[in-house]
Amino acid sequence: MNKPEPITLHVSTSTHGEFDIVLSDKSQVGVVQGQSCVSGGALVKGKSARMNVALASRPEMAAQVAQWLADWQAWEEAKAAAFAANVPGYAELQAALDAAQNEQHRYHSAFDRMMDDENNDGANPPKAENKSFAKRARELAAQYPRAATYIKAQGYLLSDNTHKYAAGRKASELVAAGGDLAEAESILENWLPASAWNN
Repeated sequence: MNKPEPITLHVSTSTHGEFDIVLSDKSQVGVVQGQSCVSGGALVKGKSARMNVALASRPEMAAQVAQWLADWQAWEEAKAAAFAANVPGYAELQAALDAAQNEQHRYHSAFDRMMDDENNDGANPPKAENKSFAKRARELAAQYPRAATYIKAQGYLLSDNTHKYAAGRKASELVAAGGDLAEAESILENWLPASAWNN
């Protein structure tokens, strides 16, 4: 299923005349001052403007928008189902990694507070880090290699290096689309351009 195409709504008002609003994202449909509205940029009387248009008095437009939103919802559900099938274990692994990171942060924060406290000479250290969180994350990463590779690729998207970012994007899209895992891993391992090795 493909992402719904943008739709153009022709609007006629007594105050602003006629103009078009192009809906390309569902965030453009919402509630403004208690009324269902569409919003978007429009050329009004020769000037660019951001317009909110109420749907209550425009039943044909409201029906067109409702159908477009239904198509959008169906596309999002199909995309989520495809992702779940192509990247099994993602939510479980991400939750385990978050728990391990939170536990590590708890321990290091408590240790830093102990070191900053001149009245605590180390006789009252913080509760030791619970390593079972990290162990569980490692087990799930081994159980769900596609999810582990996807999460690693997503980490590359945080890079300021354009080559590393591009590799992360390419690999994450490949895994999410059900592509070859070995190819995705190779992309992540070989993100440096050839020129980086030539001194």
